[in-house]
Amino acid sequence: MAEAVRRARVGVLGSGAWGLALARLFSNEGHDVVVWSESAQTVERLRDARVIPLPGDPELPEEVALTTSVEEAVSDKDVVVFVTSSRFVRPMAASAAPHLRPDTVLVCATKGLEEGTFDTMTEVIAGEVARLRADVDPITVALSGPSHAEEVAFDMPTAIVAASHDEGAALLVQRLFSGDVLRVYTSSDASAAHLMAGDVRFRDLDGTNIINNGDGTVKNPGDMRVIGNSLPRYTYSIRGDLNWNGFDFAVFFQGVGKIDWMPSANCYYFWGPYSFPTTTFIAKDFERLAWSEDNRNTYFPRRRSY
Repeated sequence: MAEAVRRARVGVLGSGAWGLALARLFSNEGHDVVVWSESAQTVERLRDARVIPLPGDPELPEEVALTTSVEEAVSDKDVVVFVTSSRFVRPMAASAAPHLRPDTVLVCATKGLEEGTFDTMTEVIAGEVARLRADVDPITVALSGPSHAEEVAFDMPTAIVAASHDEGAALLVQRLFSGDVLRVYTSSDASAAHLMAGDVRFRDLDGTNIINNGDGTVKNPGDMRVIGNSLPRYTYSIRGDLNWNGFDFAVFFQGVGKIDWMPSANCYYFWGPYSFPTTTFIAKDFERLAWSEDNRNTYFPRRRSY
């Protein structure tokens, strides 16, 4: 690992909004950055427009190089950042492994668990590189929030955590990427950047040991279940009228016989701030209702960024 490096050579594997926002940040901090995309059309469009696909069209610096070659993106780099979808992290690591320097720090900005193995993304990267490169002892760092692509892309002050079992690697990432608008904290608990007690858990309803929505069909919905309905099963009403000696009296009752309430995706009172990740409103009692080591019998899971 290049401990003394100041101007780093950085490869970014992934050309989505988050990957490009990070590339912009790294470039603005003075590092040499190459972004990989599997799509030649995407590379051509980004070269022409130099715009990150986010509302407001943040600029992608001219200094950021773009390529469809994995070898070009990762060869002789001090740091390689994985920012692909979780399902593509393993094949991406396999493609990158033959071209990596033994001391390259592998940073993972992708969240989630691998389907089937339930490995974290850093475990997937380390395992795949070690399998293909006997001469490499993979050094991995997990990047975790709280941060959003739009904050980083528009130079809004924000923070991330660099978590690794290798303290030197976490400190290197902190030193390289901290700047005027980004503060990087370090942690030695890499697993906590992926999973922690109090996080949301999903039940394996179909017994396949994989959490997914199957084929997305009625016959095979996987683990997805509809737990409510926006319409009542049936309604009823009763009306009574009484007329006597010029006086009228009417009574009307209406009710719902059966309804399993289904909250909408943006129902704050049910989902809390998780209903909308960029919400600026958080109820004053949210902390009391969120899981913590000292407060375990709660309505909401642990406070986590997206």
